[in-house]
Amino acid sequence: MQVYDRPIFFGVVKPNIGLSPDDFAELAYQSWLGGLDIAKDDEMLSDVPWSPLRDRADKAGKARLRAEEITGEKKIYLANVTDEVDQLIHLHDIAVERGANALMINGMTTGLSAIRMLRRHSRAPLVAHFDLMAPLTHISYFGVHAKVMTKLQRMAGFDVIIFPDLALG
Repeated sequence: MQVYDRPIFFGVVKPNIGLSPDDFAELAYQSWLGGLDIAKDDEMLSDVPWSPLRDRADKAGKARLRAEEITGEKKIYLANVTDEVDQLIHLHDIAVERGANALMINGMTTGLSAIRMLRRHSRAPLVAHFDLMAPLTHISYFGVHAKVMTKLQRMAGFDVIIFPDLALG
């Protein structure tokens, strides 16, 4: 992103359920103009009837390009392609072709093997969402340390892991 002198600002377009692709793209566009660097789909929003990924990625991708033109800064639209394993490559191709320049997947529910498959296919940055992390890492006498879970996700091919409460102490 060529950002070296400030934080990178990352935000989720909300509300996460019910926005049309036009409304989603407009909120992302206004956010990018306001200084946001990365606008992402919510982890619960993927290819849904009221906001098909094809339409959302097309409109958000065009909005991203307009925002880049106006601000002179690189922006990212992070599209959620979480779905059944046999749909991942198809949804990846739709999102990237239409303007998403990074992809988010709920990797623990999709499976790390699926992420390895997608990593071999994709040149776009892959971002892991923290699905299932609380029960896997925060319950006393159960689960695996967060360091192990994040390392496994990086080894599977994720470039970035969203993990809001990483108690590594």
